Amino acid sequence: MSALPLPHHSKIIDTIALTYAGNSKSSSFGDGYEQAFRIGLDDLKVSSTITMKNLSQAEATTVSDFLNTVGVQNAFLIPLEGEPDMIVRLKEGTYTKSPIKVDTFTISFGIIEHKFPGVTP
Repeated sequence: MSALPLPHHSKIIDTIALTYAGNSKSSSFGDGYEQAFRIGLDDLKVSSTITMKNLSQAEATTVSDFLNTVGVQNAFLIPLEGEPDMIVRLKEGTYTKSPIKVDTFTISFGIIEHKFPGVTP
């Protein structure tokens, strides 16, 4: 299965700043000793917030329809110039569409790196 590319990806402002967070647990034994361990084989979670500015009404509608179609469960592709393309999922509860002025919109949404097998760029 192929991941669909984000429409109008050239409207992403700035660079994409990635946040890295490990998935770990720890246990304290009461004597000052603490044991920490990683959970899972690939425990690093990568996330970011994407902002697309100065979208026309038609572009904003296309991007909104795309995000509503892929939802939080399906992966999509963000083509990056000079970098490897990112395969991501929409982060739940982070999608906003705001008017800037008449017929001009900003769309912001959170992404999580997609790590499931079977999806290729």
